[in-house]
Amino acid sequence: MKKASSATSPKGFSLIEAIIAVAVFSIFVVSVAGGLVYSYKYIFSSGLGIRAANLAEEGLEAARNIRDSDFSKLVDGTYGLSTSGSFWSFSGSQDSTDVFDRSIIISSIDSNTKEIISEITWPDRGENRIISLSERLTNWQAITNQEWDSPSIGSCLNLSGNSNGIKVQISGDYAYIIRASSIDSMIVADVSDLGNISETGSVSLFSNPSNLAVSGDYVYVASTYNTQELQIVNANNPSFPYISGSYNLSTNTDAKGIYVSGSIAYVTRSSSGSDEFYTLDISNPYWISVRDSLNLNGSGSDVVKLGNYAYVASDDNSAELKVVNVSNSSNINLSGSYNLSGNTDGLSVAGFDNTVLLGRSNGLLYIFDVSNPSSPQLRGQFDAGGSVNDIVIVNGEDGDFALLATSAGSKEFQAVNISDISNPSLNGSVDMDSVLYGVAYDSEKNIAVTTGSSDSQEFCIVLPQ
Repeated sequence: MKKASSATSPKGFSLIEAIIAVAVFSIFVVSVAGGLVYSYKYIFSSGLGIRAANLAEEGLEAARNIRDSDFSKLVDGTYGLSTSGSFWSFSGSQDSTDVFDRSIIISSIDSNTKEIISEITWPDRGENRIISLSERLTNWQAITNQEWDSPSIGSCLNLSGNSNGIKVQISGDYAYIIRASSIDSMIVADVSDLGNISETGSVSLFSNPSNLAVSGDYVYVASTYNTQELQIVNANNPSFPYISGSYNLSTNTDAKGIYVSGSIAYVTRSSSGSDEFYTLDISNPYWISVRDSLNLNGSGSDVVKLGNYAYVASDDNSAELKVVNVSNSSNINLSGSYNLSGNTDGLSVAGFDNTVLLGRSNGLLYIFDVSNPSSPQLRGQFDAGGSVNDIVIVNGEDGDFALLATSAGSKEFQAVNISDISNPSLNGSVDMDSVLYGVAYDSEKNIAVTTGSSDSQEFCIVLPQ
C-alpha cells in the first residue's frame, strides 16, 4: 500500500522551496530596482550640484571682468549676466541656463570695495536647491600708493610662543597668520584700530601649515599634515575659528602653495612620485573633492591664478616657472614653462594682468610678460639681496609695486617699483628684526602686514610712510 505524500517529502519540499525562492527573488528585484532608481537620482543630483558650482564660479569671474573694465559698473543691486562677444555685462535681475537661475548680488563694503555674491538656484527632487559663492572686489585702479618710497613699521604683535610666522593674509578688519607650530597654528589678529592691534583668536591645526588663502568666512590652509594636506578653517567668528573641513591628498607629501578662486582651490605640493598640482572643488567646504591633478616633475612652492592659467614657482632646475592651463578645472594640463639660469629654487609667485613675478632663493625677482601664457617672456629682474620668500602686488593710479618679504639683512621688507617691468627699482625698504616669510596688502587701509621669525615682530603693520 502506497504511503500518502507529505510536505516533508523531497517532492513537497522542492515545491515550497520554489515558492519561497520566487518570493525572495521578487523582493530582491524590487530592492535592486529601487536602489538603481535612488542611485540614478543621487548621481543626477550630484551632477546638477557640480554644474551649479561651475555657474557660480563663472558668475564671480564675470564680475571680476566687469570690475577690470570699469569699477563704476559694480552698482549695488541684484543682476543677471549676458555676453556680447567676449565681454560680460549685467542684464536684468537674473539669467537662466537650463534649470538654473543665477543672480549676482552686489553690495558696498566701502567706496573702493564691493562684496559680490554669485547665487545659483535650481529644482531637484521636489526641492529648491541653492548654492552661492562670494568674493570682495577692490577698485585697484583708484588706489594711491606713491607713498611707498618711505615705508615704516607700525604696530607689531609678539604672539604667544616662539614659533616663526610663515605666511599672512588680510581681509577686512582681520589678519590671519599661520605659524610653524602644531599648537595655535593659525592666529587671528584684529587690525580695525591700527594703533591698537590685538590677538583675537587661534586654532590648532595638528601639524605645521605651509600657506593660506582667504575667501569669505573661510581660511584655506596648505598643510604638512599627512591626512589633511588641505584644511579649511571657518572664521565666521574670529574669536573662535575652527576646522570645518579637510582633504587627504594621495601619499604623504606636504602641501606647499594654495590659491582660491571661486569654488576651486589650486594646491601645489612637494616633489614626489605622485602629482604635485591639484584642483579641488570647495563649493561645499564640508565635502571636498578632486577635480583633477597633474605631475609637475618638481615641487610647487607657490601658485597664483590669472585668467585661465595657474603659474607655479618650482624647484625644477629646468623650469622654475611652470604654467598650467586650468580653463577646465577637470581637465588641466601643463601649457608652458621658463628655465632660469642657475639651479636655485623658485619660492614665491604673484601676478596681475599679463605680468607674473617670480622670487627665488638666490635673492632675485624675475618679471615675465605672459601675454602668451604658453610662452612666458622674461622682461626684467631685480636683486633683493636675500631670498624672496613672498610677494604681493599693489596696483594704483600712480604706479605698480611689488612688496617683498625677504631675508635681506637690513631691508627685509622691500617696496619695488615695477611700473616699468623691464626696469624695476627699489622704492623703499624697512629693516626688520629678522627674516620675513610672509607679506600681504590691504587696499582699503593702504597698509602691508608681515610675518617672520622675530619673536617680537611675528606680526607687524607696515605703513607707506
